[in-house]
Amino acid sequence: MIGRILLADDALHIRTIFSKILTNAGHFVKAIDNGDDFFQSVLDLKPDLAIVDLHMPGRELAENMALLRGCAKTKELPVIVITGSDDENELSEVLEAGATDVMLKPPNLNQLLNRVGAYIANARVQAMEQQLERERDSLFLTIARLADCREGDGAFQADRVLHCTELLCRSYEERIAPLPQLREICLAGTLYDVGKVAIPSSIVLKPGALNAQERELMETHCAAGAESLALGAESGLDSDVMELAVGIAESHHERWDGTGYPRGLKGPEIPLAARLISVVGVYDALTSERPYRKALSHEQAQKIILEGKGSQFDPEVVSAFETVAHRFPEIRQRFPH
Repeated sequence: MIGRILLADDALHIRTIFSKILTNAGHFVKAIDNGDDFFQSVLDLKPDLAIVDLHMPGRELAENMALLRGCAKTKELPVIVITGSDDENELSEVLEAGATDVMLKPPNLNQLLNRVGAYIANARVQAMEQQLERERDSLFLTIARLADCREGDGAFQADRVLHCTELLCRSYEERIAPLPQLREICLAGTLYDVGKVAIPSSIVLKPGALNAQERELMETHCAAGAESLALGAESGLDSDVMELAVGIAESHHERWDGTGYPRGLKGPEIPLAARLISVVGVYDALTSERPYRKALSHEQAQKIILEGKGSQFDPEVVSAFETVAHRFPEIRQRFPH
């Protein structure tokens, strides 16, 4: 696979030989002779790969690697360092600084071409995967935003839920345990109330209290959402996200003490993702205007959630919420009604 390569070496003969070999293989090569121009050249060229000499005039490799890895646009760039030194400590320091690979001078040119091709191919695959993830995220958010418009929250409830859930999940990870599917939980959580699309608007937007029959019908939105999302999973949408979304939609009204609906699950019987989204969903609902009441303040909503610790909500999730709750209003300001 061909690509764009930045070659950085102060030795003219190295630049000449490498440029010829790589160009003959179909690659586009830009060559520079000092460390001072390296980072800016990466930003300008947007290469698929950089080949850089360990010791050059100007900015040292370690500093250039720090600039690369600290920049969102360049942090994933594969970097092959070439050096005439076989000092193991020095080579280890190069890799610790963020280099992808090290090759000793003079390198085997066939081996160089093979590695260049492999790294460029891998970088392209990673770029495609990242693009697919962005498209996936956009699809799920679009579906969630459309569903949210139904309850008068505009298109921003999904964004609030996404960002608040991420804050809560990261707090949970720091305090309680790792969440291997953190991003998937956040994305799936935006669909937690999608089942309300199946409920008549006269009930969803009723300005007064629901009667018993209306309440019973409203409570069917959990099963309706789970069933719809399960069909989406069967049709080929991202299985990890959809499996989580099904459990969240079905169980976000379950209560820690077992008095929730639709199945009366208790404690850890409730999927963890649903326990997390339950807190975020209640907070967002309480701080949003509804036809039957005004929006509550952040302080009022936080108080209600803290009072539900161990009864409505998982105590550990509420503990994680306490740590980051002060940042939730910032998210509402960014994504208002």
